[in-house]
Amino acid sequence: ERSGDKETDWFGLLEEFVTDVMATERKGQPAVVLADALPEEEGSTEVWDIDGFPLLQELPMVLFGDSSSGKSFFAMWLAGVLASRDIPVLYADWEFSQKEHRRRLERLFSPMPKRLHYVRCESPLTRDADRLARMVREYGCQYVVCDSIGFAVEGAAETHDAARGYFRGLRQLGVGSLSIAHIPAQTEEGKDPKIFGSTFFK
Repeated sequence: ERSGDKETDWFGLLEEFVTDVMATERKGQPAVVLADALPEEEGSTEVWDIDGFPLLQELPMVLFGDSSSGKSFFAMWLAGVLASRDIPVLYADWEFSQKEHRRRLERLFSPMPKRLHYVRCESPLTRDADRLARMVREYGCQYVVCDSIGFAVEGAAETHDAARGYFRGLRQLGVGSLSIAHIPAQTEEGKDPKIFGSTFFK
């Protein structure tokens, strides 16, 4: 209607577009001959060493521990060190506030690094991944911190579906990531603590 063109079959074109999108999503990524895949760049270590703490450059990691044990503060320090090395980082926050994280950054760094981008998130990662992926591309971010899984996951965190959806959202970002999680206050004696009492996030 806006074009004023009554000869073009706009509804037919829209239907064709929708059909092509659905077919492409079903098809997914093609397989490759691994031996023919492009090798890593010379000198690439695939890991950033932050004072002895390794961060995987391209894969998701989970930092978990007791409540109020300093996980977010530690994650902010890791993100700040990367940003100080001129590696752009996106800090996606579901739990605290911009004001609180700004205070933490100021306590940790002087001067504060300029390559650390903060975004407040309200929706689960499964619904917010597209927006965050656009920011990763726009700011050239090479790493993402998600604080924290408990607020970013959709549905009951202890289920397989919740974990699968969460990690699918992380893959959409296209870069390595560090997600923060809590462990239950009560853990059976002699057993390793599990994130939300589940093995799916570990």
